[in-house]
Amino acid sequence: MKFNKEKYWVLHLVRNNSIYQYTLGAYQLESTCAEKDLGVLVDSKFNKSQQCALEVNKATNMLD
Repeated sequence: MKFNKEKYWVLHLVRNNSIYQYTLGAYQLESTCAEKDLGVLVDSKFNKSQQCALEVNKATNMLD
């Protein structure tokens, strides 16, 4: 079974660590500013406003 390296990203949680480039073997991993895991959206600043906005949009669409 092959390992699909294109499916993996790096989420920098430390402020001064964003310039560090992570690699998996010879493949350099891409960076992302937010990632959704187990239904919770996590961004690099642990800000919940983006998660709340997504949930409000979902609830509004259900009511329409």
